[in-house]
Amino acid sequence: MVKIKNKIFQIFLEVNRKFEEYPMYGTNKILWKNYAERNGFQYIFIDYNNVEKYLGKYKQFYDELKYVWNQIDFLKYIVINQHSGIYIDLDIAPKDNNDLFKLLERDHIVGIWKDPKTNKYEVSNSIIGFPAGALDELVNYSIAEYVHKLNMEIYKIRKIRFMKHTTGVCMFKRYCKSKKIEPDIVINDYIIDYESKAWLSNFN
Repeated sequence: MVKIKNKIFQIFLEVNRKFEEYPMYGTNKILWKNYAERNGFQYIFIDYNNVEKYLGKYKQFYDELKYVWNQIDFLKYIVINQHSGIYIDLDIAPKDNNDLFKLLERDHIVGIWKDPKTNKYEVSNSIIGFPAGALDELVNYSIAEYVHKLNMEIYKIRKIRFMKHTTGVCMFKRYCKSKKIEPDIVINDYIIDYESKAWLSNFN
């Protein structure tokens, strides 16, 4: 079985606020960087200073994405698909003495959240881990959904819905459902997801 590589990726692309204006992000970045050093992971932080090196053949599509939040989500998928490892949102912190590396034996790692309306766990794209090449179909599906919905009138008004259904969590959930990837609450043994939902307050 092809394993997930012991790499941790985190991404920050400025929307309306600078990185320093998110104290939680700064704290969690340090926590994951320290975790990586202690446990033999390579820690990689992607921002505007180095994002170009990760875009490859998708650079034109990425550059044409309508919103920065589209870019952040799409970047997650192409980075993990190309390099393997674990992508982790900046509002997620490691639990003390956790053994996240044990999950590298799995064929995938997928985050979860608890829907307050249904009280059920749902798939989330806040943390994802896959072997290299495992997300070819997801990348292509996201591109197709974006192109299909780009000029629909409803999505010109409902901007957040457009983001969620083209590159975001709703699109990702449909993909996981098609691949029979179920939410796995074991991930909560290793991380704390503060679910800050920054994209709701400063969506651009």
